[in-house]
Amino acid sequence: MQDIEAVRSFSRFYTRFLGLLEDRLLDSPLTLAEARVLWEIGHAAGVTARDLGALLGLDKGLLSRLLKSLERQGLVRAERDGRDRRLRRLELTQEGQGQLGDLEERSRRQIAGALKGLGARERGRLVRAMRTVQELLRRPWAA
Repeated sequence: MQDIEAVRSFSRFYTRFLGLLEDRLLDSPLTLAEARVLWEIGHAAGVTARDLGALLGLDKGLLSRLLKSLERQGLVRAERDGRDRRLRRLELTQEGQGQLGDLEERSRRQIAGALKGLGARERGRLVRAMRTVQELLRRPWAA
């Protein structure tokens, strides 16, 4: 039970640390979910909604609402696949690419500010610990 509470405590801390409970991510017009979908599309051009849903573990209804919102904002466009007309390939518009670039820069500045007070040795410890968390928690999902 202590292990479970420790993980939950860390999750609450880190969520607050990154400001993920705020209405919009990093003072942008996007929610956390919209920003994450935008990021995935920007890093996997031509991805389908089905692929995104599987990758992010989102149900079709929520993903559909997120994609419609991003399309209304002019950040994402969907084009029918040339070989399979049932599929829609997603890509960022020029405005979407700009918004993604802005979000990535804001995120880098946020983390740089958080790391500023740490020495090189502490930063190394932190990065190693974070890699360990990823490695250990990724295993059950890989199966």
